[in-house]
Amino acid sequence: MRAITTGLIAGCLLAACAAQPPITLPPALPFRAYDQGFELQWAIERSSDVVRAVGTASISRTTVTMVTLNFFGLDADGGIVSRGIALVHGPFGDRPQPFATQLRPDGREVRFELRVALVQEGGLTR
Repeated sequence: MRAITTGLIAGCLLAACAAQPPITLPPALPFRAYDQGFELQWAIERSSDVVRAVGTASISRTTVTMVTLNFFGLDADGGIVSRGIALVHGPFGDRPQPFATQLRPDGREVRFELRVALVQEGGLTR
């Protein structure tokens, strides 16, 4: 039973990694934020039911292997009313890494923000 469970988990992880389409960056990235040493640049793409943030994350530290980004839709009072998440894999240090994330707006959003949630360095998280 253990071998079957391990095989199913490994298969699911492999399928999830293989299913990621390449990220096409828009020609302009008008939004910028600095958080925990990262420079985030992105554009907002809207459709009828989804808001996407597409851009790049960069940091000069080569020891960073992955960063988790939170994408928030905020109301007029600054409260979070919708959210998305992105996992951005390195290598970092020599070039910005692309990311894409999306959320389903509920109609109260007046602005959107990206924040660094978790940084993984050399196999450790902080």
